[in-house]
Amino acid sequence: MRRRDFRRNVFAAALFVAGLLSPAAAFAHADIIERITALDDQILATPQDPALYLKRGELHRLHRDWPAALNDYKQAERLTPDDPAIHYYRGRMRLEADEPALARPLLDQFLAARPNHADALLIRSRALSRLGAWLAAADDLSRAIALLDPPTPEVYLERARALVAAGPENVDRAVVGLDAGIERLGPLVTLIGYGIDVERTHGRHAQALARLDTLPVQISQQPAWLATRGDILRDLGELRQAKATYRSGLDKIETYPMARRNSRATVELETRLREALQ
Repeated sequence: MRRRDFRRNVFAAALFVAGLLSPAAAFAHADIIERITALDDQILATPQDPALYLKRGELHRLHRDWPAALNDYKQAERLTPDDPAIHYYRGRMRLEADEPALARPLLDQFLAARPNHADALLIRSRALSRLGAWLAAADDLSRAIALLDPPTPEVYLERARALVAAGPENVDRAVVGLDAGIERLGPLVTLIGYGIDVERTHGRHAQALARLDTLPVQISQQPAWLATRGDILRDLGELRQAKATYRSGLDKIETYPMARRNSRATVELETRLREALQ
């Protein structure tokens, strides 16, 4: 067996035996080690190629070996000091290492040179969120949304969460942003559901009910959503309608096959509905 293959297999086996990774994940990490070893050889042959250091640094980042990644990024920067991309790589690594205060200035430098880099805006927004700079994070997410085609629902959710975290005076902005996501991406349950949560948390029960009515019918009639509808009606003081809605949820559950009805999630939901009726 070649030295490289031996190193890869021993590393994978050690991680698996230690219980740190599943077999598939252990060998995925072992593959990273093999690729790093291959780049070691290439760098020995051409030590002045900054792209090789960046590639190896990224592999070290994926392997969560932060000191090795940082060393490679610094080597690449030494060879190409005017390349702003290195700030992006280092900033992303710092955030993944849970060092948002170190990530932010690096991403600031990169975005000063490349202001329309959507991924860098997303990464900086997460650094800002961890630092409690919620409004600045929301601004970065808005800029990223304008650049992405299309943006993912998660980006709209991140922006709404940042605005809610910034204080109650920003709740209207949060729900307007969710509505923009729904208009662009369609009536996604994740966006509508979070909007309902926000409205209810801030005592806006009528608005929460109106949002629930925008769910597709086949979803809104599921027992879990009927339970939510009943709760909102109860909060509005519509007790008769709330009880009827809870009963509809129980009736739905009674139509489930026995295996589904006996699942933990369904049993807990049924208990919740019965307690609400009482």
